[in-house]
Amino acid sequence: MADVRVGSGAAGPPALLTATAVTRRYGSLTAVDAVDLRVVEGERHALIGPNGAGKTTLLDLVGGATRVDDGRIDFAGRDVTRLGPARRARLGIGRIHQRPAVWSSLTVRENVEVAAWRRVGGLRRVATPGRFRRRLREPALALLDRVGLADLATSTAAHLSHGQRRLLEIAMALANQPRLLLLDEPAAGLSGVEVQRLAALLAGLPREVSVLLVEHRLDLVYALADTVTVLYDGRRVASGGPAEIRDSPEVRRAYAEAVR
Repeated sequence: MADVRVGSGAAGPPALLTATAVTRRYGSLTAVDAVDLRVVEGERHALIGPNGAGKTTLLDLVGGATRVDDGRIDFAGRDVTRLGPARRARLGIGRIHQRPAVWSSLTVRENVEVAAWRRVGGLRRVATPGRFRRRLREPALALLDRVGLADLATSTAAHLSHGQRRLLEIAMALANQPRLLLLDEPAAGLSGVEVQRLAALLAGLPREVSVLLVEHRLDLVYALADTVTVLYDGRRVASGGPAEIRDSPEVRRAYAEAVR
């Protein structure tokens, strides 16, 4: 299926993230096949497609969890193709996985404080109670208020529901002040009310934080995304605005072929 750029095709503003012809193979299987991707500063960009399309693998390539076989990834004007996830995180790429990863034995507030530890400079920068409050505790409480978990700040994370853990993980990612936030199916397993809360949270993120998300719930995608890229069988088949993608014959054909 040919790659289609839906819309005018104008160059637009400079990109924060550019993936150029990135490819990932697993033996004879090509999971991501020469895909181009462009995310501009402040954009909410969604990756959609049927199961097995290569969406999570592409997110792994951007975040550094998976090695690129061919192609190049640039972030904030720097070639990061060969950098691992820790170095990309320090450059400003935050990642949230399909299953929330929190420290169950810590309190909700402590999870956010630990997540921000490296950003504030470690022990030397928070060695006094006053510095600790200013650099870690107060920002952590502000983030928990933003995600709707302030009332649970002193609760142990083990007692949180799946949806609450998801919101906590987003707060933890934001604690590092990422320039690009990668979200892998953030609405998976959430109730209707929790999806609404998640949508409000993502819609309210400052434009200093760009978002690249993989999501199966198309209602959430179309409500949040500025740009939608469609993958099918490891290839990009279309990219454009939500309304254009929703009405695209190429996109409908990709989904129809996937369920045959």
